[in-house]
Amino acid sequence: MKKNGLIIAIDGPAAVGKSTMGKLVARELGFLYIDTGAIYRAITWKVLKNNINKNDENMISDLVSNTCIIIERENTNSLKDYYPIFVDGEDVTEEIRNPKIDRNVSQIARLPKIRKQLIYLQRKLAEKGNIVMEGRDIGSVILPKADIKLYFTASEELPQLKDNIIIVFPFLIFFFLL
Repeated sequence: MKKNGLIIAIDGPAAVGKSTMGKLVARELGFLYIDTGAIYRAITWKVLKNNINKNDENMISDLVSNTCIIIERENTNSLKDYYPIFVDGEDVTEEIRNPKIDRNVSQIARLPKIRKQLIYLQRKLAEKGNIVMEGRDIGSVILPKADIKLYFTASEELPQLKDNIIIVFPFLIFFFLL
């Protein structure tokens, strides 16, 4: 993979703070942050919008081939709105986080053709460098040659401690990157 800058891959199970940490690190370094789950959500949004059968892998594959997904970095201090995602020019940042998408995204994500296409897209996005990419299998499958790979895990106590840990943890990761 040809690249133009540092690539940081963040992996781990759900609800361990990958997104929060990824956004904080990206913001501190001035990098683009990509939540690969948001890409799958964006495709799911478009599938539902176009009333395509969620099991029609060929139709969804054609849809993916004709879809432009752009993730931008905005200059703001809000982690929530810092990395909007656009599908064919339409900002879907908020729409892809609704329960209807939650209920359908795994059906789309498990289709082999779609996974292959979106892994290719994720690798192309990473080639730009100066990026923090977060999601499942990032360090092992999608970006095995990332410059820095972080795997987050947590004990059952994390939800109660999460707000306190976030204050200290970004400094440790940022310090590690220096």
